Amino acid sequence: MRDALFLYKTYPSMSAPPQLQVTSEIGILRKVMVHTPGPEWDLVPCGPNVLVEEFLIEDLLVLPVAVEEHNCLTRTLGLFIGGENVFEFEELLAEVCAEEATKQEIVGAVSALDSLGLELSRALLTLGPKEVARALICGALNTDGARSSYTNLFRPIPNLLFTRDLGAAVPGGFVISHAAKKARRRETLLMRFVLRSRPFEGANLLDVRGFENPIFWREMRARGPVSIEGGDILVLDEKTLMIGTGERTTEAALYFLRELLQEANSSVRTVVRVILPPGRETMHLDTVFTVMSEKECMAYSPVVKEEARYIRYSFPVSRQAQEEIESFEQVRHGAGLKNLEVVQCGNENELFQSREQWTDGANLFAIAPGILIGYNRNPETIKALEARDPSYRYLDAVKDEAEIEKVAEGFRNGDIEQRILIGLPGSELSRARGGARCMTMPLLRDPI
Repeated sequence: MRDALFLYKTYPSMSAPPQLQVTSEIGILRKVMVHTPGPEWDLVPCGPNVLVEEFLIEDLLVLPVAVEEHNCLTRTLGLFIGGENVFEFEELLAEVCAEEATKQEIVGAVSALDSLGLELSRALLTLGPKEVARALICGALNTDGARSSYTNLFRPIPNLLFTRDLGAAVPGGFVISHAAKKARRRETLLMRFVLRSRPFEGANLLDVRGFENPIFWREMRARGPVSIEGGDILVLDEKTLMIGTGERTTEAALYFLRELLQEANSSVRTVVRVILPPGRETMHLDTVFTVMSEKECMAYSPVVKEEARYIRYSFPVSRQAQEEIESFEQVRHGAGLKNLEVVQCGNENELFQSREQWTDGANLFAIAPGILIGYNRNPETIKALEARDPSYRYLDAVKDEAEIEKVAEGFRNGDIEQRILIGLPGSELSRARGGARCMTMPLLRDPI
């Protein structure tokens, strides 16, 4: 961990950092955006196939427990990077709604998307910034704050919990997501307005549907629909992206993103496309693959090593600048990742590999190289990390909170030499099919 320790010691000397910059999955985190689950989860209707087909969820959360579990995440992040650098999506939405003209624009856009009608639109416009932000997320009005007092107006958006999917900071700009599923399209619409808030000031926006090119429609017809979500975008380093295509991100979106990166003079020189097998368990690339340190990744091997297919694209963009790769081992060597060792999600047993991938064992979030957050409900994955050399020290986010505070203080002072895995409680949050990486959108990381 000496390389990572050197990075920690850069913390005090950092001055006037950029607002938005992510050039790796593991650089020291400085700013992040999250969304705490709220009344939108209590307002999801039940019925045959309603949850999965209409809301993309398999189960309902016990909201007070889910909130406390998520608060544990935000507290942990705040200990390491300062609570003022953990931004809440709903608060940023309220911030932009404070400007009357913007509030009218947002309500108009949502009204058009969800066919709300004139009367409902007018009712929303009478609300204050915080109230309208809450209403746009949970799809309901509340007069006295009681749980039973919500008046349903239109569908809630419970998947906003997974802020990762709303976009991605990459070398060269910020990729605007276009949701593949109807249930998430209001989220990506609201994100466009949140991009006007302070943390995103001056961002170079990369919009795969705003691409001006005379061959746009011909190419789109040939390559299919254009959708892209942040859970499919991994920044391996300042020159390399890994992007999953499958259920949520399409080949057409990948095609246009490459063009946009080139136009933006991005430092990216290689894009590794991972063609994921269809299925809810592989909805995003980060459900099967995340980076933990400069030399380690966590992977669900049955998909990453056996089922996925890979294509490597190089810059400058051309039809000839692509190469199909036969195996993940070739990807590692061909994309400059040969030192990246694979740690098995679920350890060595196939049964536990599949069980713990389903409960987001592969979906880890790095605060810095070798300082990870994951769920405490994946014991075999934890064992795999404890068995590393050097090993990861496991700390439970609830039981070991005092010790985590000491570790965080050492981190802030540049005095830490151990590798840490922090286990979040996830009995409720994991029901929503997303882990620590899914629930976090990094806005600023130190370069490696």
